[in-house]
Amino acid sequence: MLRGLHQAISLGCALLVSLSCSETRTYNSGDYDSFAASKDLSVSDAEAEDILNQILSRYENGEDLGPAVKALLQVLSSQLSDKNPWLGLTISEANRQQIAERRSLYLSSADTALDQYGFVEGCDGLLFSSLGVVGGLDIDLSQAESQVEPGRWYRSAGQDCFDTGRSESSISRDMLIGLAVALLQAQDLSAVERIIAYAEDNNGIIGEASNREDQFGRAFMTPSLEAIYHELRFRLGGIDSDRRGYIPDLTKGQRGFKAHLQGLGMLLRVQFYGGLFAQDVEILQELANSQDRNSLFLALYGGLTDGDGDAAASALLDTEIFPSDRLPSSEDRCEPYIWQRDQDGDDWQPCLEKDLIHPAADFLFVSALLLGELDL
Repeated sequence: MLRGLHQAISLGCALLVSLSCSETRTYNSGDYDSFAASKDLSVSDAEAEDILNQILSRYENGEDLGPAVKALLQVLSSQLSDKNPWLGLTISEANRQQIAERRSLYLSSADTALDQYGFVEGCDGLLFSSLGVVGGLDIDLSQAESQVEPGRWYRSAGQDCFDTGRSESSISRDMLIGLAVALLQAQDLSAVERIIAYAEDNNGIIGEASNREDQFGRAFMTPSLEAIYHELRFRLGGIDSDRRGYIPDLTKGQRGFKAHLQGLGMLLRVQFYGGLFAQDVEILQELANSQDRNSLFLALYGGLTDGDGDAAASALLDTEIFPSDRLPSSEDRCEPYIWQRDQDGDDWQPCLEKDLIHPAADFLFVSALLLGELDL
């Protein structure tokens, strides 16, 4: 690891020297590779920020990140995430007690809202079941993994969402990011290794899709998803890889499930690196301000700014979406997992005609974060 650290620092310093000589020159991944033989030097935080911004600019423009650049990102993640460290979350004793009581109620009755496999129902079942497991639900997630092709996962325990036409793909990136949160919590290195091996054996294809756009948009091991799983393997005691590393999210203004996916990615980066780059914190600030009833966004932003978790706790205890005496249902809000929907949309409104009981995986997941049960 020290060798990789020295190499990455060398790349950054050589880049800075080159920039000082030619302000108008642009750089690609091959240029970073060419810096590998440069003399070892140290970089200041300001220089590290400069290097990071250049890398992100190239990445935002669609440039592939080569091994040397990813090695550099590994160093920057260690240096710069310390500038926005996870502070933890403090909540009042009254909020803590109410959350614990409601969580106990939900856990005692959640099985009545699960499907025949004991999964959260539907074709987002793997995502919500994974997050529910982190929150305390007793669900056998392995039912969504192929027994014939280990490392291949499906959207649901029934493994039939694509075959029956209920989804345009058999798996998606958000499913695997939610699963990564659960696998980290369970310290399941073997499952992580199987996922990586399956993707590598299939040239990045991780499932079926109805067309080429969905294949590469949903069922493909993208560089950012690959970085998460290679980092996860390393953090769980597996082999190192030049494909792991901190890849910040650069897209602002996301809403709905895309914003939720951003939040999960940031949670994983906090767990891996102990903090976030400033770019990610800015996105979280925007999400927390625009979605001020979303307890997940409020908790993540609070833990990275002042450590105050009571705004997130108050949102979690909102009885309009999380009743205090029963599981939430379509009488309260239509969406079974509320954090992945825009609070100004119809999904936060009742839909009595559906007659659904929700298993409260959304509440349980964030309650684990607020009660300090995640490894942060």
